[in-house]
Amino acid sequence: WASAMSGISDGVSGLGDVYEVYELLQSTSKPIMHWAGSMENLRTEFQMFEAVAGGAEPLAEKPFSICLVCPMDPLVHNEDSLEQVMYLAERNAVPVYISGVSLGCTSPITIAGSVVVGIADSLAGLLVSQLVREGAPFIISRFCDTMNMRDMTIQRSRPEMVLANGAACDVFRYLGLPFCVNLGDTDSGVFDQAAAFDTAVSLYTGALGKASMN
Repeated sequence: WASAMSGISDGVSGLGDVYEVYELLQSTSKPIMHWAGSMENLRTEFQMFEAVAGGAEPLAEKPFSICLVCPMDPLVHNEDSLEQVMYLAERNAVPVYISGVSLGCTSPITIAGSVVVGIADSLAGLLVSQLVREGAPFIISRFCDTMNMRDMTIQRSRPEMVLANGAACDVFRYLGLPFCVNLGDTDSGVFDQAAAFDTAVSLYTGALGKASMN
């Protein structure tokens, strides 16, 4: 699939996600992974999807987009995120429901505690989706970031992050659910040997864990 790799900020404020979807639809025929900053923006994006697919019915029969839905705060599901999940279920569209867990910041410091909180979050999103329409497509997830408490930056190539994602893979495979993890990243500022090592080890963990998406 194709996905936006930057946040567009030089257009109308609050429409960066809509610009990204427009550019993706102009640039590729691959399925796309996108996000929506609000419920209103998600409806706008689906108007574009319908224009490409030839209407709402053809789009529902063969959806070609996956929407990242991020409630952010652990164990708290804001109204807009849940509304997006329900809208996607009604449209037979695919969400990836991402809980916002950072080791020692927005989740327990231990890997086990962080995994439990993240999975509980995602299962709540799955429940809402299935209550709207049983059998609606849904990709569960548990993204694990670590935060450097010295400068409050997110770090995505630390070994405990890779271990936590590997543990989540085990649980999701046991549950028999399609799942997404955030592996394949690096904290290196340039694409050097360290970046290649970070990315390779991380992606290999996802491959061993049989992740549906990285």
